[in-house]
Formats: sequence, C-alpha cells, structure tokens
Amino acid sequence: MVASNTVEERNQVLMDDGSVKNLKPENICALPRRNAFGVFKIPSTAILEQIIKSDKLVVVSFCQTYAGTFFNDLASEIAEVAILVQVDVDSNRETAEACDISAAPTYHFYRNGVKIDEMVQVETDAIKGKI
Repeated sequence: MVASNTVEERNQVLMDDGSVKNLKPENICALPRRNAFGVFKIPSTAILEQIIKSDKLVVVSFCQTYAGTFFNDLASEIAEVAILVQVDVDSNRETAEACDISAAPTYHFYRNGVKIDEMVQVETDAIKGKI
C-alpha cells in the first residue's frame, strides 16, 4: 500500500494533550512522529501515558521490531477515527512491561485515559470491528 502523507504530515507530532501539531524538524526532539502511514511511534512510557488521555479513541499496537506492516495498512483505513500509536516491545521494554504485555502483537484501546479493551494476536477485521 502506498502512503499518501505529505512531508508536512510526517512532521506532525502528538502533543501531551493528545492534539496533533506541525513542528519544524529541529523542534521535534524526542516527541513521537508519524510514520508515512500516519502511525505515531512511541519512545517512552511517559509519552504513552499522556497520549492515552485523549478524548479520541487511541489504538496502541505493542509489536516486535520486524512487525508493523499490518498496523500500517490498518492505519490508512482508520486514521480518521482513531489515534494510532505503536510501541516496539523489543526496543521499548519498559513501556511493554508497564502495560503488562505478555504476547505480541497486543492491541490496547483507550479513551480519556481509560483502557476500554484489549486484543491479543488478532486479525485486521477483529480490530476494525472494535473501532
């Protein structure tokens, strides 16, 4: 699937309040950036804790480094109704442990800081059905 995001969209960052803001690359630092498919990569537990406070549905994919195309493909279909974030459990074990992840991929669904659902090792259609 070909990504349609512009360079400006790829420079969008997710702010602490869950809003999306365009920043110049030199101002981004450690904030999560959208990949070409519209998925935010989460670098720390603290940032994830802030993002899930959004009043918009937040879908978190806890996956391994080599995975991700599945969630990227899904992102193009549901990005309008949910904030999609990804946590690499191989490079970000602290966040995975804080969220009690025991298998990958695991998907958590949050709204207003409350986990409303969890799915483990499921197909795309199952996730779409939750949104």
